[in-house]
Amino acid sequence: MSKVSICVPTYEFNGRGAFYLQRLLDSLVIQTYKNFEVVISDQSCDNQIFNLLSWNTHDLQIKYFRCDKLPDGNMSYNTNSAIKRATGDIIKPLFQDDLLNSPRVIERLMSEFDNPDTNWVGLKYIAMYDEGVEPRWKNCQDPFFHPETLYGHNKMSSPSAVAFRNTEDNVFDENVTMMMDCDFYHRMNQKYGLPRIVVDDLYVGIGQNNDQYQKNMDLNEKIALEFVYLFQKHGIVSLDMEKTSSPWKPQMQRAFDMIKDGEK
Repeated sequence: MSKVSICVPTYEFNGRGAFYLQRLLDSLVIQTYKNFEVVISDQSCDNQIFNLLSWNTHDLQIKYFRCDKLPDGNMSYNTNSAIKRATGDIIKPLFQDDLLNSPRVIERLMSEFDNPDTNWVGLKYIAMYDEGVEPRWKNCQDPFFHPETLYGHNKMSSPSAVAFRNTEDNVFDENVTMMMDCDFYHRMNQKYGLPRIVVDDLYVGIGQNNDQYQKNMDLNEKIALEFVYLFQKHGIVSLDMEKTSSPWKPQMQRAFDMIKDGEK
């Protein structure tokens, strides 16, 4: 039975970090597949995550580490920090305000990896809006790899909705955060081909709330800057903006303008 590493990057989450993590752990303790560890890399400015785990009564194998980089909102670095400490055969990222909606999610996920040719897997996902005591679930989606994923047309959702084999180079690019998933999926598709998709009614709940760090950021400028990096990294010199279906067309055009200005 292969071992799974549930890799959870954490931070203070506007004072609600312990609440979100507790909810995530509650969804893990009921899983029917038991051969997994929970690897937590904590980038918090406070001790709420540490204190929660100190009193943790869940029967879970939890590894807790303080992230060795100052808190700066770099989710890629924090996620990699957990991945690099993982000992499982399969990596399952799970962001702090997300959760698994069924006790069979990991069991079903691992059945896909019984096939030695399977290198990465996508799960159905559903938006989970925190608007009170109980979250409101909305818009369940079947994932698929879109040809313009690198341009922000992400139909796989966040890394919480995927799993992949634990290899040295299956990590996130720490130069991007908002586009970390798009870049990662693009590279995984180049390396392994399309992901296997679990079509059962088993979901990952993707948290939607105002406590996320990016809610207070200038996303337009940050995404444009990340496109500058990605275009240069992947050797993209031009695009037909009339034909692309990306939701980030203005940011991509801004990136090309910045690259052009930098070459003068």
